[in-house]
Amino acid sequence: MSEARSAVELAPPARRAPRVGPRLGWGLTGLVLFLVTWQVVGMRTNPVFFSTPTGVAASAGPVFEKGHLLSLYLNTMKIYLVGLALATFLGVSLGILTGLNRRARYLLDPLAVAAYSTPSLVLIPVFILWFGTGDPAKIALMLFTGIFPNLVNTQLGVDQMGPQMSELGRSFGANRRELLTQIVLPAIVPYSMAGVRLAVPRAFVAILAAEMLITAGGVGGLIVQYGDQFQTSFYFVPVILIVLTSYVLTELVKLLERRLSPWAKDRRA
Repeated sequence: MSEARSAVELAPPARRAPRVGPRLGWGLTGLVLFLVTWQVVGMRTNPVFFSTPTGVAASAGPVFEKGHLLSLYLNTMKIYLVGLALATFLGVSLGILTGLNRRARYLLDPLAVAAYSTPSLVLIPVFILWFGTGDPAKIALMLFTGIFPNLVNTQLGVDQMGPQMSELGRSFGANRRELLTQIVLPAIVPYSMAGVRLAVPRAFVAILAAEMLITAGGVGGLIVQYGDQFQTSFYFVPVILIVLTSYVLTELVKLLERRLSPWAKDRRA
C-alpha cells in the first residue's frame, strides 16, 4: 500500500489542456460586437455613405480582380518596409548615441523634440519640392514619421540601464565594442522593440498619406479613387487590408521581442 502511495506521489503531474487566453477571448468578443454593431448601423444607413461587413466582404473579390489591389498592395508594402527599416535603424542608432553620449544628447534633443512635435503631413509640400513625386518622397515622409518613436524609446532604454552596468562591464575588462554588443544592446531590446511597435502604424499613416496626396498611386491612390466614386463597399476593402497588415506586423514585432528578450516578461503589458 505504501509502495503504491509513493508511486503516486512520485508520478509527474498530468499536463492540463491549454486554455484559450483571456486576451484572445476578449479580443474576439470585442471584434464580434464591433462587426454586429457595424452591420446594424450600416443596414440603417444610405449605402452611398456607409457600408456593412457583408457588403465589404462581397466587394473584396471584384476589388482584387478589377482594382488590381494585390499588385498595388505589394508595391506599397515594398516601399513601406524600406522606409520602416530605415526609420528603425536610424532611430535606434541615434537613441544609442544620445543615450551614451551626453554632448550628443544636448545637441540633438532640441531638434528631435521640435521635429517630433511637427505634424508630418504639413511637410508634404516641402518633401515634394525636395524629393519629387516618386518613391523617395514617400520614404522620406515615412522616415520622418517613424524615426522618433525608435529614438525616444531606445534612449529611454539606455537611461534605464544606468551607468552601473557599463561600470560593471569595464571592471571585467570589456572594451567599447563588447560593452555595446554584450551589455547595452541586450538591455535596450524591450525598449527598442516598443519603439518599433509604435512606428509600425505611424509608418502606415505616412505612406497612405503620401500615396493619397503625392502620387495618387498604390493602395492610398485606390482608396482615393473609390472615395471619389462613392463606392463605399469597395472603399473599405483596401482600408481593412492595411489595418490587418498593421495588426499582423505589430504582433510579429511582439513575438520577436519575446524571442530576443525572454527575461523582460514583467515589463510587458
